[in-house]
Amino acid sequence: ESFARAVEWLGERGLEVVQLELPKLAAEAQLRSAAQVAASAKATPGSGIAVVLLQGEPVENAHERLVGGDHRLSAVRALCEQVPVDMLFLDPAGTAAEAEFLEIEASCRPLRWIVVNNANLPGHAGWVREHLLGLGGEWAEVL
Repeated sequence: ESFARAVEWLGERGLEVVQLELPKLAAEAQLRSAAQVAASAKATPGSGIAVVLLQGEPVENAHERLVGGDHRLSAVRALCEQVPVDMLFLDPAGTAAEAEFLEIEASCRPLRWIVVNNANLPGHAGWVREHLLGLGGEWAEVL
């Protein structure tokens, strides 16, 4: 439901949106194909903005990745290999998103903007804010 609302909201503002829905446990070929679709996204005329919304698991088997046991291609890495990502909107659904953010941080350079939603809720991604601010002046908080 929130995915459809995001597509609608962006569309109302005149932005073209490429929607990617990933199947659970997507194979590497499926991930690379989705990344190629994202790479073909055209910027909305006059705005210079191309929007790609990803629905699904950006990083499968997150726990195994955190402990070093899963090195398969993730949707995040596949996408960032094809598309320069300038801004990330991180809105994990009731999770701290450790594996996802660490994959983003490693694969999506250079990231210039990171928006962390629900940073004030326990068990969500508030730690990302603290992590970025602790990098010694590399990041700044905008309220």
